[in-house]
Amino acid sequence: LHHQHFHHQQRHSSRWCRSFCHAAREFCKFLA
Repeated sequence: LHHQHFHHQQRHSSRWCRSFCHAAREFCKFLA
């Protein structure tokens, strides 16, 4: 049950992770 819940959380946060990675790239370009 715990493992299934964790897997669901990962799948749910994939969109957030993509947007976070995009923001990190933009931030790195800003710092460069």
